Amino acid sequence: MPKNNQYERVRYLLETVPATRESDQLLTVMYWRIFDGIEIPKDVAKDIVEKGAVPESLTRYRRDVQRNEKELGILEDDENGNDQT
Repeated sequence: MPKNNQYERVRYLLETVPATRESDQLLTVMYWRIFDGIEIPKDVAKDIVEKGAVPESLTRYRRDVQRNEKELGILEDDENGNDQT
């Protein structure tokens, strides 16, 4: 089993599950299942892989939107330390 760092874990998945080399969604689902211990039923995993948006694209677009539309930027805690979400 790989060391406790993400680089080695991703490398392990790319070696042991070759399909993860071509699918960011599959790589993400496998990582969550194996290393984060998240129970994802096979039918849900299949839907994520087949229909889900690529996680990297979502985070890239989030950064773009937040850079261009300041009102949608990161929320600050209120005076009591509560997140404003």
